[in-house]
Amino acid sequence: MKPGAFALVVAAATVMAPTAPAHATFVPDVSMAGVALGTSDVDVLADLGRPTTTVVRQRPTGPVTKRYYAGPKVTFEFSSSNPTEIEVVTGIVTRRGIERTRGGTGVGTTERRLRATLRRVRCRNLISLRICSTPPRRKGARTGRNQTIFTISRTTRRITRISIERLS
Repeated sequence: MKPGAFALVVAAATVMAPTAPAHATFVPDVSMAGVALGTSDVDVLADLGRPTTTVVRQRPTGPVTKRYYAGPKVTFEFSSSNPTEIEVVTGIVTRRGIERTRGGTGVGTTERRLRATLRRVRCRNLISLRICSTPPRRKGARTGRNQTIFTISRTTRRITRISIERLS
């Protein structure tokens, strides 16, 4: 083998080897698009800039602000327990396949692969869709825990939506 040919073969093998997607920014129960639950609205604004769309809705628990970011194609839900407090991220939702776990799980992944890569998910059927979710970390104490919910099409058996929520 000529000198340098080995280095070329190693470089080619490295490029062709399967790896985690470059956009591996989804951590179940924790964060998506580099933003974790509990992050303040000020920090999200500093990290991602101005949102494409902002909608404020009134809920029984108080006002909820939803901000959609076209870059990462993610919607963040903000709320606070007191109107004078800073709003924090209480929910994150995506329907796009850009956000992936380190293992490559994301929108478009089959239910079979989801269950193989995240062994702790539990799935159940609803009327026209299927829901798989991560259980709260500690049994019994569900309030204040984070949970990831995967919505799966019953026809294609693929993830169509991912949300991370703080249970209240």
